[in-house]
Amino acid sequence: MTLENDLIQAGRTWVKNYGNPAGAIGDAQVKNASLTFQRPQLDYVVVSCIIVDRALSALGDEHLHGVSGVAPTLIVGGKREAVLRFQAFGATSVEWLSNLKLSLSRPGVMSALDALGVSFVPETPVTNIDMSLGAVREQRAFFDVVANYRIRTSTLSTAQGIVAATSVDLSVDFTETSGGAPVLELDTTITL
Repeated sequence: MTLENDLIQAGRTWVKNYGNPAGAIGDAQVKNASLTFQRPQLDYVVVSCIIVDRALSALGDEHLHGVSGVAPTLIVGGKREAVLRFQAFGATSVEWLSNLKLSLSRPGVMSALDALGVSFVPETPVTNIDMSLGAVREQRAFFDVVANYRIRTSTLSTAQGIVAATSVDLSVDFTETSGGAPVLELDTTITL
């Protein structure tokens, strides 16, 4: 899976679980715009990435987790974001997208998104974009969210030079010399 598809999948899960106030939306009704699909019967939602992997700071942070195990995981951070677009088609288009937007104020929804590794912040209002298709007028709507996330790399192996540190001791002392100027004494012990 690519990062774009992972983000779209998180968006699809959100739509399926929280888009319809009457219950879950079926998997066939929530499409990934980056994959080829035949247009389904109304009503449905298409999720697409407009911007992928935008770093918000040049300085990221890195955390090594699980160093006492055989395969530690490196989490590379810095704040990153993408912009996802949700476009709905059919009579429920405005209702589904409005419900999605309102769901972001519920703590349970925020926790569920956090478990998927993302947070969503609305970037645009739900916009009705009805379209004439000959003699028929099709109801459509869209809105965009900013998806904040962290990139989690694959598990690192010990063959890459990762060594598990079992203890690190650090002692810092200020001592005075005969001239009265303090001297910093630093004693470091690393046990592997």
